[in-house]
Amino acid sequence: ISPPIAYKINDELSVGAGFNYVTGTATIKRVVSDPFDPHAKVTLDLSAKGYGFSAGAIYKITKEISVGASYRNSVKLDAKGTANFDPARTTYPIGDAGASLELPATAFVGVAYKPIENLEVEADYQYIGWSSYDKLVVEFKKDGSITESPKNYRNTYILRFGGEYTMGDFQFRAGYLLDRTPVKAKYVEPLLPDANRSGANLGVGYKFNEMFSADVAYMFLKFDQRKVTGTVENFDGTYNQSANLIGINIGIHY
Repeated sequence: ISPPIAYKINDELSVGAGFNYVTGTATIKRVVSDPFDPHAKVTLDLSAKGYGFSAGAIYKITKEISVGASYRNSVKLDAKGTANFDPARTTYPIGDAGASLELPATAFVGVAYKPIENLEVEADYQYIGWSSYDKLVVEFKKDGSITESPKNYRNTYILRFGGEYTMGDFQFRAGYLLDRTPVKAKYVEPLLPDANRSGANLGVGYKFNEMFSADVAYMFLKFDQRKVTGTVENFDGTYNQSANLIGINIGIHY
C-alpha cells in the first residue's frame, strides 16, 4: 500500500514521495528429514509487515521529451506464524515460528517522448538490489532450532518499453519488458524456480472528472525454460512457468 504525494514545482519539474506499507503471507510445505518416517512433513504459515519510502522526480527537457527517476528503499519483513508437523511428534518443534526477508531496493530511470499530441512512448531501466536476499532462515521458537537455505541472489535489472494513446477521457496503453533473473543456476528450486522472462501488457485508464481516475492493466509473463544440474538443494531438472498479472489503480487529483 503506497499512498504518494506529488508536487509540481514549475512547468518543467515535478517531484513526489510516498510512504510504503508492505504486508504479505506465505505457506511453505516441505518434507522433514526424519530417518524413522520418510513421509513426515512440516507446514509453515507465516505473515509479515514492513515499512519503507519512495521518492522521484520528472523533468521536461522540451515539450516533447521528459526524463524521470525514482527510488524505493529496501524493506525488511519479519514474519511470524506457526509450524505444524505431520505426524505431530512431541520431538518436533511444533508451534511458534519466524523468518525474515529483506526486500530489494529499486531504482528507475526513464525517458518519454511525444511524437504527436495524443501519443507518448517511453523506455525505462530498473535496477533491483536482489543481493539483499542471501539466505532464508526459519527459526522454531519451541527449541530455538533453525533451518537455513542459501539463496545468494545477484543484483539485476529490467528493461521496459511502452506507449500510451489518449482519446478523450480514455488512455490506452501497451508495453513490453525484459527481466533478468537474480537466481543463480545452482540455487534454482521449486520454491521459486525463477528464470529470465519477457512480458507483454495492455491497459486502459479513464478520467471520470478533474478529481477521480481509474486504471486497469493486464500482463502476461513468459519465463525462459531453464535446465539446471548440480543444484545446492538437489532439485535438478527442467523448469517451465508463466504468470498472469492484473492491476487496478484509483487516483484522486487535487
